[in-house]
Amino acid sequence: VWSPYYENVLAVGQVFGVKIFNSGTGECFVDFTPVIGGRLKAFCWSPCGRQITAVFDNGQSYAFNTSSGVVDHNCIFAPDIEYSNFDEYEMSYSSDGSFVAICNWQEVVIFDSRSFEPIFRHNAGTFAWSKFGNKIAIFDDNDVFVINPETLDESLLFTDVRDIRRIAWSADDRYLII
Repeated sequence: VWSPYYENVLAVGQVFGVKIFNSGTGECFVDFTPVIGGRLKAFCWSPCGRQITAVFDNGQSYAFNTSSGVVDHNCIFAPDIEYSNFDEYEMSYSSDGSFVAICNWQEVVIFDSRSFEPIFRHNAGTFAWSKFGNKIAIFDDNDVFVINPETLDESLLFTDVRDIRRIAWSADDRYLII
């Protein structure tokens, strides 16, 4: 995955970690493999490019510095879930980088990206951050709702919907595609 900020910087997921390369020289300048980790399930860049957050199949989640590989924060994503049952995870930062959400198709957890403390958790199948502002749309078993992570205000948008794999905001954030 290319850095959103730095030109010629590429992060590559490995079985047990993430390597960051200078694509011009081929040099690997960060090799992040946590001591307490499992198999890498997903990772994403922060919008500023200074941090990558990675989640592993044992539930450990790490935010590490992309220049040094030093861990800034770590936590257990959701301690009461059996992680080996999930092959797909999705995760991404809010557009301003204040929050990061991780979902394993059973639960979504929103973290404050400064402290990496969980601020919201909910049963969920998928989510999508708005492109402007900090809104996150979440699909659970039957409903689609929007949350403002700063206030935790919720707005129910659709009820009794089924079989949704992905949701997305329109380019101008006016519409939600389900």
